[in-house]
Amino acid sequence: TARDDLGRSPLHDACWNTKVDFDVIDVLVKHASLLAADNRGYTPLCYVPRKVWPLWTSYLASRLYDSDSLSPCVLRSSDDDSSSSDSSSSDIL
Repeated sequence: TARDDLGRSPLHDACWNTKVDFDVIDVLVKHASLLAADNRGYTPLCYVPRKVWPLWTSYLASRLYDSDSLSPCVLRSSDDDSSSSDSSSSDIL
């Protein structure tokens, strides 16, 4: 996955946008985890602006409970990210 100098992926950038395009998010989560931390230990979900939390709640709920959706990808954690993402994910979800 591509990363900037702070370790943020395109998914980090997409998550902090207040005009969320979930079609883009769907594509990005096929290549990166929502639990992958940047250099400061923040996951993409840490960057979600508070005013769009309801949209994200609906998005995540639809993916977690729909067997035809991205549920295996949305919240997966890669081996190299698991140690730094455990504490961040419990704060978010």
